[in-house]
Amino acid sequence: MGFREYMTDLVFIDLEASSLSEDSWPIELGICWLDEREKLRTGSKLIKPHPSWPSSAWSDASQKIHRITLAELENADDATDVAKWAFEVLADALLVSDAVDFDQRWLNRLMDTTSSSRSLKLISVQEAARQCFSSDAMSMFFRAYARGHSTHRAADDALRVGQAWRAALRKERRALAKN
Repeated sequence: MGFREYMTDLVFIDLEASSLSEDSWPIELGICWLDEREKLRTGSKLIKPHPSWPSSAWSDASQKIHRITLAELENADDATDVAKWAFEVLADALLVSDAVDFDQRWLNRLMDTTSSSRSLKLISVQEAARQCFSSDAMSMFFRAYARGHSTHRAADDALRVGQAWRAALRKERRALAKN
């Protein structure tokens, strides 16, 4: 896929979870995208645990890292409602994650709360950058990403990836303009 295709319908996604265990479940979904003016926009939803998700997968250590309590999640949007919202908002987008293995598992768990067979597929931002950008712009992406700081909140962490992407996009555009 080339440079132009990655300029539209690209959404950076991040999920926070109850723990890192195999049976963990999502507690927050964050997204970030570039609008038509290349301004970064974000959105997020806290996720009330689905009744089918095991309470044993809750980790106090994870709670301390992301600063989201179980009590807060009891007042959050139902998991099924968040899954439906995610599908409506993200179905036609290219979904990019900096932690595909974890985020895909949690996104699948979220989508499984609906009665439909709908799913969303993530791709690695590292792979997308390698496919999209020249070596200079790709280096810019990785430098900008490394300078960012993870807050362990979904929208902020998706924004971090979006900021690095936008920096690389601008570098690529300048390089193309010179040629």
